[in-house]
Amino acid sequence: MYVEEINQTFSDFSKEWLAIYRDSKEVKPGTIRVRLHEIGKLMPYFAQLKLKDITRKRYHDALNDLKEQGYSNSTMEGIHRT
Repeated sequence: MYVEEINQTFSDFSKEWLAIYRDSKEVKPGTIRVRLHEIGKLMPYFAQLKLKDITRKRYHDALNDLKEQGYSNSTMEGIHRT
């Protein structure tokens, strides 16, 4: 999805994205719960950051930190995919 560069936080964007995701497909309620859970894992790292300020390194560092917390490969893949 193309995102115009604006001063929008990750938290605000994730809410908009989830609504679009839910409404654009026939998504089961359980899938929405999983996506909310996965987004929630990233919130401590990015919630108040503007999208344009989330660099590859910052994102990679967040994933590494989550991995060190003991999340499974499957959970990590889900977080990254979302």
